[in-house]
Amino acid sequence: IRSILVRYTQAHYLFAGIALVAGFIFILVIPPDWGIDEPVHFSRAYQISRGVFSEKKLSDGNYGGSLATEVVSLNTAATIDLVDNTPTNKRQIDSVRQYTKLMNERLSHNTIAQEFTGSGIYSPLGYFAPALGITIARLIHPTLGSILFGARFATLLTYIALVGTALYLLRRNLARWLIFVIALLPMSLFQASIVNVDSLAIGSSILLIAQIITIRSQTKAVTTKQLVLAGFTGLILSLSKPNYFLLFLTILFIPKKLLNRGKALLIRIAIPLGVVISVAIWNYHIHNLVTAGARAQRMNAPGIKLDPTGQLGFVLVHPFGFLLTVFNNILTQDWYRQMIGTLGFNYISLPTVIVMALSALLALAVFLSSNQKQDQSDTSGGSLSLLFGAATALSLALTFYLVFNPVGAQSIDGVQGRYFIPALPFILYGVRKLVPIRTVISEHFARALFGGGSLLSLMFAIAWYVKGTY
Repeated sequence: IRSILVRYTQAHYLFAGIALVAGFIFILVIPPDWGIDEPVHFSRAYQISRGVFSEKKLSDGNYGGSLATEVVSLNTAATIDLVDNTPTNKRQIDSVRQYTKLMNERLSHNTIAQEFTGSGIYSPLGYFAPALGITIARLIHPTLGSILFGARFATLLTYIALVGTALYLLRRNLARWLIFVIALLPMSLFQASIVNVDSLAIGSSILLIAQIITIRSQTKAVTTKQLVLAGFTGLILSLSKPNYFLLFLTILFIPKKLLNRGKALLIRIAIPLGVVISVAIWNYHIHNLVTAGARAQRMNAPGIKLDPTGQLGFVLVHPFGFLLTVFNNILTQDWYRQMIGTLGFNYISLPTVIVMALSALLALAVFLSSNQKQDQSDTSGGSLSLLFGAATALSLALTFYLVFNPVGAQSIDGVQGRYFIPALPFILYGVRKLVPIRTVISEHFARALFGGGSLLSLMFAIAWYVKGTY
């Protein structure tokens, strides 16, 4: 029994068990279409499951496609229900009964055109898992509730597979506990339990940094298989959201001693060039959707005029003013709390004590050591990780400042803390490598502390979400 416990409480097994249980509960308690932007993501996944891989321009200038009337009815009901919600509501949901009725409806062949512009900017690759889940559910039990469950569950399994693989790669590296805690933050797992592409971005960023850490820490030459797999992970990450391409750039700086000439050309030229071309083609394809999406989200604020070119000129002339705006927004808009655990449509925030406890758990994971004399090896890798992680976070703020805010705005609307989670492993790993602080705990205690702490925080988050929603 002892040997079984020792084996199956390793970080990758422990993560899979906790994520599967807590994620499954999240799937059940999050009302239909109540995930962050889930109506548009569910619509796109449904469209892709029917073999249509890109949105079409509608008569009103927005983008979307034909959906089953039952899906449209759910989207409409959920949107109406969500509109009147505020952070001060004691009960967010208006009627559980209406969702129960909708979920029991069998899908018909009747379709109607609906707008879901916001999801068109993401590659169809990001919706592969939920689309597959919808397809399987349609074959087994073609009700609206079944296909939504299938889409959510497939998203969760994909996330578990990505992070589980990352933790397996790091099974002999103490950085695994840092990745473990980040992957099980309430906001991380909440997103892994709904239909979206953010969970793919988080999972692939975690897998990418695990691949980079593994490669940089090995003494033998890197293999072609390792490089190709890392390149594929970087492609998935970059196509999920273009800003995350900056995280992939860390792979360019693999030490020369691990590469022969052919592999150096592969990792420094061939793979990055392939990723750049793919991302460039996709961004050219979605240019009009980005503009239309920003315009659609600002339609209720006619006094706001968007001018990305003019805004870029303003930033170039006033770079320090822009950085000051970013710093002020970090404080005033509470991006950190949102990243740790602001669930739903950013209406249900976890109590400060939980945020502080999770922050302490992250800090302990950053400075964890099994040997107090452990040196600060690979500080160059830490510097690169921190640099590109911070650059990614800054690029996210800049992107929203350009496309979503008027020229010279003193605030950056549109940014949410969850966008920074894929950069968090890179930033904190960089801190781990550069700051000469270590705390020593046993492996058994680490498993109990990080496993138990993450599980308890997730169970509390679920209970808190149910209390605020129902």
